[in-house]
Amino acid sequence: MDPLLVFDTYPTPQAAEQAAALLRGNAIIVEINRDVRPLDSNYLGQRFDNRYLLSLPGKDFEKARKILEEQTPVNPDEVDPEYHLLSFSDEELIDVMMKKDEWGDYNYKLAEALLQRRGVPIPGVQIELSNVERLRQKEKAASSDWKILLLGYFSLLSGAMLALARHPAFTLFPGGLAVFLGWTLSHSSRTLSTGGQVYYYKPSSRLHGLILFWGALGFAALRLILSILQYS
Repeated sequence: MDPLLVFDTYPTPQAAEQAAALLRGNAIIVEINRDVRPLDSNYLGQRFDNRYLLSLPGKDFEKARKILEEQTPVNPDEVDPEYHLLSFSDEELIDVMMKKDEWGDYNYKLAEALLQRRGVPIPGVQIELSNVERLRQKEKAASSDWKILLLGYFSLLSGAMLALARHPAFTLFPGGLAVFLGWTLSHSSRTLSTGGQVYYYKPSSRLHGLILFWGALGFAALRLILSILQYS
């Protein structure tokens, strides 16, 4: 079975279940989860108050998106009166539509419905171009921050010196941070709009990550060997 990836988020369980029912009716495996933590997804980005996660196989992303765009009605009268989009100005609603990657399909369609109800012209071409460009930028591999690399190499080198000196502080901060940063740089991935997954960082940044990760583990192994030899 293909792994289920977060496809979209919704503000209420009812909205999530409505979308899930549509997808299940089209033979797509769907799962709904409640997430109370800040959503950390490289593709989806910040989704504000939407905490109901709709997950499905990556290979079905395109099919699901077409189904939901064509068949999901959003009625502003059925939305919680306290929901923040209801108090947005026309300009803010247009901005929501131009940042679909941040707000998600539900908020996009709700903003569209609210603008139509107000009789506000929707700049369709401008919105489409904005969303295409934002997705293109979001799906580009990122470069690591030089400050992060500097911190990682400081951790690696200080850990190496403590390891070679057989200092007990080696087991604390220095080497551990290099392992964490190295793993993050070399293994972080993102989910594309097509459902595929790729590395988040560019190859050069991932190489730095591998150096930090394996370098720190190498010095940890060296420290262990030296300790064994010392007491043998």
